[in-house]
Amino acid sequence: MPIVTIFATRRWLERNAEGTAILLEHPELFDIEDHGANHVPAVIGAGRRVYGIAGNPDVEHLREEASEGAQAVERATGARPRWYRGATALYDPQAIGDIEAMGYRIAGFSLNADAGATLRRAEIVARIRAARSRDILIAHMNRPRSDTAEGLAEGLSELQARAFRFVLLRDESVVSVNPAHRVG
Repeated sequence: MPIVTIFATRRWLERNAEGTAILLEHPELFDIEDHGANHVPAVIGAGRRVYGIAGNPDVEHLREEASEGAQAVERATGARPRWYRGATALYDPQAIGDIEAMGYRIAGFSLNADAGATLRRAEIVARIRAARSRDILIAHMNRPRSDTAEGLAEGLSELQARAFRFVLLRDESVVSVNPAHRVG
């Protein structure tokens, strides 16, 4: 069965008590880590945007985004998160330094399975089918009307049939933690 590290925002955790409860009922399948408070990209500077989403105007806002997300994860799970993934999974150099100084690891990804929950099922399956050993997949569970769930189910089943083994990010002995995707 697949094992997944879920990056959840405070906003998602607060709005989805039932979904959070389901994840927590299966600690053998899911780790929940910090995706920030409000899904703000980890770039710093007035007017900075990634994919049209406004970043943090200053370092204090970045720190609040990360720490308020972490507090929500800890309230939900009882454990302090060790990993942070900002919205868009793109980071500027200053944000990377500040996030790491707060004690978090930043995991990149090597395979974008659903392009932010915008792809159709067949495209998701094709992307997952192309996975290689040690890839880190990113996909989105926050849009239930998208094709992500069905595409993941089919694509991951194919990988299982090919004897892929799924692990959590915390199992660093077998995971290649890709460097954060950087923006200038």
